[in-house]
Amino acid sequence: MSLPDGLITGRTAQIPDEPAPAKKPARHWTHYARGRKKVRGEMNRTETQFLNEVIMPRVETGKVVAWWYETITFRLTDKTPSGKPGTRYTPDFVVVLDTYELVCFEVKGSGIATTADLNRVKAASQKFPLRFYVATRRAKKDGGGFRIEEY
Repeated sequence: MSLPDGLITGRTAQIPDEPAPAKKPARHWTHYARGRKKVRGEMNRTETQFLNEVIMPRVETGKVVAWWYETITFRLTDKTPSGKPGTRYTPDFVVVLDTYELVCFEVKGSGIATTADLNRVKAASQKFPLRFYVATRRAKKDGGGFRIEEY
């Protein structure tokens, strides 16, 4: 099919009968570690288990007034002189206790906590006047649940 004369000089435009199929957006990462979140703001299984076993029972008893998931980011270091961004740390859960104290939890599965993760938690606990905890999931053979350490 061609367009009427005068609109495009010297060329004939062809209009396809069917539109081209939409391309799928390229994925940022091709492989995900087990339990790794694909979308920021969505809880993985370990974090959901921590919410259901640790935080929600305390909400029901009134020991926890409010909680948020990945809402506060702490800036630990400023930009470097070369322009690289500084170090930031976002705890998994921020909880307000019945004493109106703000507490932060980092949740890790099966005792796996990398040195970089722990260093960020330690740096945040030294810089900010809050309590920071790392909760690691215990194996079922060890009784299950979570082991919570303060930093």
